Amino acid sequence: MQTAFFLTDEFKGNISSASTYDSAPNTNNFVKNISNPRPRVAWVAGKAAPSAPETVFVVDASNRYIDVRADPVGDSTLTLTPGSYNGTTLASEITTQFAASTHAASWIADYNVANGLFQFYDGAGSPTNLKILWKTGNHGTDNANDSMVKELGWVDPEGSATDTTQETSHTAPYSRWNTHTYAFIKLPQAKELRAWLCEVANQELGYQDTTIDVSNIKIYGADANLGTLYNWQSSAPDSLTFSAGPYFSENQIRLAHKASGASSDKLCWLFSWRHQDQHKTHSVKLCKAFERVWSATGRTLTTLKRQGMLNTGQPLGVDNYYPVQRLRRWVAPLAFDAWPAAEYRTVVQGVVHHGRQDGLLWALRWDDIVAGTVDAQDEADKGFLIWGSLHDYSLDTYVGESADYISGEITIEQIR
Repeated sequence: MQTAFFLTDEFKGNISSASTYDSAPNTNNFVKNISNPRPRVAWVAGKAAPSAPETVFVVDASNRYIDVRADPVGDSTLTLTPGSYNGTTLASEITTQFAASTHAASWIADYNVANGLFQFYDGAGSPTNLKILWKTGNHGTDNANDSMVKELGWVDPEGSATDTTQETSHTAPYSRWNTHTYAFIKLPQAKELRAWLCEVANQELGYQDTTIDVSNIKIYGADANLGTLYNWQSSAPDSLTFSAGPYFSENQIRLAHKASGASSDKLCWLFSWRHQDQHKTHSVKLCKAFERVWSATGRTLTTLKRQGMLNTGQPLGVDNYYPVQRLRRWVAPLAFDAWPAAEYRTVVQGVVHHGRQDGLLWALRWDDIVAGTVDAQDEADKGFLIWGSLHDYSLDTYVGESADYISGEITIEQIR
């Protein structure tokens, strides 16, 4: 059980660009908010009333295709050009691919920003009946599963794709305005990054909001800016997937790491959240990357005493019918028993040097997480993986009978 601390956020101050809606006037809606360690701070991507040029859609390796069947017989596959689009330009690209198809050349795609719906229809004088094979086509969910069904709104996160009926016009049942939130980070120098942390807003009401798509949150690393998401997906040396959000609402951090906890020295990073859902805005609370601080010789925390969840709310009683509600948070008192002095100073005193006014990531069983024997999602639910801060620490107890050893305690409390 090798505990590890992750102190300095290497992404902080190095965010080079981001998806739209950064620095909106009078809103304090800045992408740099994802580096702010304090609670209730977030960056919101999206807009309550977007114009067509402000909508965001992405064609990438996972959704390039549309399979159609013309009446009476004839299948065609539309292959879209990877890239970033708004609603109008994406409809134009689909129309171009319709025109190049064998059996649906007269069909047209359109986008209505007011209701966020895509529509396909036949522009010919004698309309052709067309069926969209979202399920059974070569690229449907029954097969390669790389169609535009989610991006265009023919299925929502909690639903299942189905083929449409044979019609002369098709309108998506679900709205789409913004399907990609990203932040591009360029580090000034190489670091041995080992842990990536994010938090996105999908449990604001205390339970999982299944209408928010959190199935595809990733971090990509490369030596240079690779440009479009498609290029990052196909060419980035490091492609890491964040863990699923914990079940309980108190601790919603997500963790990404390389196999066996290996480090990465890439200079350029792309945080990518694909959210193919009906929401116009999406909130990112944290996006961070860290080097690791731990015992190089494998010193462990053998006992974890008084660890648990603090609930500082006032209990209901005869004199108090309306108790004050306070947020629950995890607390972890950590005892370091006779650690070699050099390692104690690196780890424990390193946390104290980091200070109380900045956040840190703590993992009780880091070696087990990266080995895959425990799951980051479960560790967060147990309070063994938290985004917190230093609250208390003891003075050191020095033992030098045969070698330099130091003992001491620190207490970490969750701040998100």
